[in-house]
Amino acid sequence: GPFTGAGFLRKPENANVIQLLGLICHKRGDFDSAVKHFDMAISIDGSNYENHNNLGLCYAGMGRYKESIDSILKAIDINPGLNFVHSNLGLQYRNDKQVEKAIGSFLKSISIKETPETWGMLGGCYGELRDLDEAEKCFRKSLDLNPDFAAGHVDLASIHQLRGEWDK
Repeated sequence: GPFTGAGFLRKPENANVIQLLGLICHKRGDFDSAVKHFDMAISIDGSNYENHNNLGLCYAGMGRYKESIDSILKAIDINPGLNFVHSNLGLQYRNDKQVEKAIGSFLKSISIKETPETWGMLGGCYGELRDLDEAEKCFRKSLDLNPDFAAGHVDLASIHQLRGEWDK
C-alpha cells in the first residue's frame, strides 16, 4: 500500500517530531489531534515530562480537568523541580474546584521560583475562599516582583472594592 510514514514516526528518535506536531495542534486549538500526538510520543518515550505536561494542558483546554490533573502529576513525578508545572497543576485543581489543593500547588511553585503570575493565581484562590487579607498579601507580592504587572493592580483593586475601600 501507500507509504504512510507511521512506521517511521514510531522510532524513538522521532518522538520529538511527534511532540512538535502535538504542540502545533495545541496552538491551533485542535486538542483532539494534539492529544493523539502527545499520547503517541508518550508511548514511544514515557520519560519526557513535557509530553505529560502538554497532554494535561490539552485536556484542560477540553474541560477534562481530572485527566489534566493526572497527566500533570505524571510530569511532576518525572521532574518535580519545575515551578511552572506546579503552577499548571494548581490551575487545573482550581478549574476542578479543588481550591485547597490549588493553593498547595501554587505554594510549591513559589517555593521553587517566585513569579508575579503565580503569586496572582495564589491570591485568586484566597479570594475565592474570601480570605481577603491573604489575597491582598499575594497581590502585593506579585507587584513587588513586577510593579508593572497589570493583573496584580486589577486584583488589588478588586480587594479594595470588596472591602468598600473606594478611596484606594
